Amino acid sequence: RKLADTGRPSSIVVVGEIKRGKSLLVSALIGRDGAALDDVEHSTAVATRFVAATDDFSEGTAELVFPDGRRRIDRTELGEWITTGGRYVNDPTVEALPVAAIVPIASEQLTTATVVDTPGIGGLDPRHAAMAARSADRAAVLVLVCDASTPLTEPEMRFLRESAAGVENVLVVVTKTDKNLTRWQ
Repeated sequence: RKLADTGRPSSIVVVGEIKRGKSLLVSALIGRDGAALDDVEHSTAVATRFVAATDDFSEGTAELVFPDGRRRIDRTELGEWITTGGRYVNDPTVEALPVAAIVPIASEQLTTATVVDTPGIGGLDPRHAAMAARSADRAAVLVLVCDASTPLTEPEMRFLRESAAGVENVLVVVTKTDKNLTRWQ
């Protein structure tokens, strides 16, 4: 039903614990290496929606969504606003941080759907799970990313039970199988 909804683009929402490979998977789904910011040290701090680039909203830009409005920025500044190690995220003089980001990408994969990279659901910040839940509520496809080296956690299972109830299509993706060849299955 949500996939067939012609009133808005369908959403593929990627969720999971922190450091599971969600952003790398999002880049692969989009068909563009590095489209989603993936960093060994820092995690995504806000839901980031990847949409098809247009003449009015071109690749190389991004839009930050704040509680009181939106602001366009150069794409190169995005990490400073939306990762846990970002300069603005850690600056106590910054009065408001974005609650979401929208990134246009020229990709054939984004012509019929948007892809959403969410913050980790079981990390130290409970707001991240709330952001992921809001994104999942509007998903046509929910993708739960798990790490092969660890069992599913209780926060992952709880999130999956609560969020998947309203989503018709749920996929579970197991990452890092190359690091755990004998046990991942």
